[in-house]
Amino acid sequence: PPPPPPPSPPPPAPPPPKPPPSPAHPEDCWGGCGGAGPCKAWCGEGGACCREGFFTLGCPTRACQDYHCCVQAVPFPPPAPPPSP
Repeated sequence: PPPPPPPSPPPPAPPPPKPPPSPAHPEDCWGGCGGAGPCKAWCGEGGACCREGFFTLGCPTRACQDYHCCVQAVPFPPPAPPPSP
């Protein structure tokens, strides 16, 4: 009689589901924030969407180099009062 066929390999396990992006995760926030600067909705309280070399209100001088990412916002001075007549 012919030999029995070899056992078939088990089916591959499905990949684990991708976790939802965390606002604190260093990924491009430009789209989520609608641009650079303070962005509480995407970057959290006190966060800003910044990119190194792009000087934006609320952004520190150090940030991600190749894309906009969430960083700790820096305080910026309030606008100057209008000059008195």
